[in-house]
Amino acid sequence: MTVIAAPATVVPHYSDTPRRSESDWVANLVLYMPLIGVTFLAKLAFAMGSSEIIIGVPMILAALLLGILTGRLKPHPKRFAVYLMVMAVMVALSVFAAPEFIGSSLTLVLLVPLAASFQLHGAGLDSSVHQKRILDFALFFCLVGIAQYLGQFVIGPRLAYPIDNFGPQGFVSITKNYNALIPIRYGASTLKANGVFLLEPSYYSQTLAAGFALEATGPRRLTRLACFCAGFVVAYSGTGLLMLAAALPVLIIAEKRYDILAYMMVIGILLLALAKPLGLEVFLDRANEFGSTRSSGYMRYIGGWHLFEQYLWPYPERALFGMGSGMMFRSTPWPLFFVAETGWVKILIEFGLVGFVTYFGFLFYCIFSSRQSLTVRACVAVTPLLSGILDPWSHALMLGLLVWMPPKADFLQQQNQGDPARNPHPLDAAKGEPVHVDAAAGPMQSPSPRRQPQPSRTRTQVGHGPGPGPGPGPGKRLSS
Repeated sequence: MTVIAAPATVVPHYSDTPRRSESDWVANLVLYMPLIGVTFLAKLAFAMGSSEIIIGVPMILAALLLGILTGRLKPHPKRFAVYLMVMAVMVALSVFAAPEFIGSSLTLVLLVPLAASFQLHGAGLDSSVHQKRILDFALFFCLVGIAQYLGQFVIGPRLAYPIDNFGPQGFVSITKNYNALIPIRYGASTLKANGVFLLEPSYYSQTLAAGFALEATGPRRLTRLACFCAGFVVAYSGTGLLMLAAALPVLIIAEKRYDILAYMMVIGILLLALAKPLGLEVFLDRANEFGSTRSSGYMRYIGGWHLFEQYLWPYPERALFGMGSGMMFRSTPWPLFFVAETGWVKILIEFGLVGFVTYFGFLFYCIFSSRQSLTVRACVAVTPLLSGILDPWSHALMLGLLVWMPPKADFLQQQNQGDPARNPHPLDAAKGEPVHVDAAAGPMQSPSPRRQPQPSRTRTQVGHGPGPGPGPGPGKRLSS
């Protein structure tokens, strides 16, 4: 019997399935707190004299404080530097260029996006677990909203909308600044679904859009996608559809999902056939809202342009530097048009074109520098334009789905295609640990870098006759 030395080959570790590093519960809590604040607890608000603060804002700030104190959140080198520049520009515009400003308004405008300048550590190196949970939450709200809409015909609207009708009152109470109970059309008794916990049907619709984008770029389960489509029907809101209008072209073109065009045609035909029985013509009727000065569509997207013509465009200095933080509805003469305090209108009125480009440039930089799917990024990027700049919804989505989320699994794998010897696994490379793999025995983790590796790693192969590889020599006998 002859024992032959077989050579050991050292190649980087490679696996088709990325290894998930363990995440701790504190980091997970920091990650989910903003999302919980704008979903399960969204309707709660703290009474502050004649005004109120909805709980989503304190939840974001509490997550930021908890993360900093526990070391889970650390300033991101680039985003934090950009944030400091943004803060300097916004403060300078209010202090030096504007005739007057409200200090508390400026503080909140700068404090809420501060969280996006930090990076979360300890939540793992693979976002697939978190995305699965968020998808399950989105499906939960979707099904609850559908059940709520159908339930109002069985148990009545008071029981189908329990939080809005039986919620707490006092220092912590149900918010009064949002319209949660909206009929499907003027004068109708049937209410739009709001997902029970969410602020309004529009936020329910946006939750469905985020879930649809995550599902379409991930598992692609047709039953769940169909559930999200059914949720859009009972939400009777177009804001989520605006998010999908930005996400679907990216999904079709960037990810080459041309099959979605066929699905969209089938869904369109079904909706046209069922438009009257389901009352879906209300979506077409809402297109006429842009001409009605008291409608939400006009106040969100049309009224602001008229306000610019009244306050900004005739005055070049105002157009560039704004009227001062908090002065949108405190200036004289009073606005001649009905306008909602949406984020893009508020920033442009109060900080001018310079502040608008600076502020939204930072938000979009945080969104699109994320390593998540481009489709999800495009979907979330629409949200700051749909709601108020101090509305925690868009900030919570940006943090929970993009900025604080670990890199996506397929992002970590996209450089591993081809020869595994040339593409070390990024999770191992991130740790700085070389991985030794015996060509015959498979992957094996190297010893700690503190210990010197053995001069050679060999396997013994039993056979007859000469064998390949280094050692005493081809076919030399080691033992018998």
